[in-house]
Amino acid sequence: MLAIVNPLGSAVLFAAVAGKCDPSIQRRMATSSALAVLIILLVCAWLGNSILGLMRLTTPMLQAAGGIILLNYGLRMVTVEDVKLTQRERDSAGDVTEEHWKALVVVPLAIPSTVGVGTITTVII
Repeated sequence: MLAIVNPLGSAVLFAAVAGKCDPSIQRRMATSSALAVLIILLVCAWLGNSILGLMRLTTPMLQAAGGIILLNYGLRMVTVEDVKLTQRERDSAGDVTEEHWKALVVVPLAIPSTVGVGTITTVII
């Protein structure tokens, strides 16, 4: 399971996303993201074939769509403009609102970083 979930890649993204947050928020983010990953994998394992059949999708179609999504995600990561923060913004980065970090827990931390198209396809098949 560790080979298909990619914990090392997810750890790098988690450090980048949650690096400026307080340690208590980092722990809550990690716990929430792990719970989201568990729920996603269980739903895919139990209902994956039924959901794909209901939408008349095949596994190669899912792989192609996932590849396009990952390509877009990767291109955005490479082409993002470096943002320079002012001292005030750096000081307030630790005061992240709950809504902000909760939005980051599922996307991009749980999906597509930890549970990507390869993981979902492997669990369904």
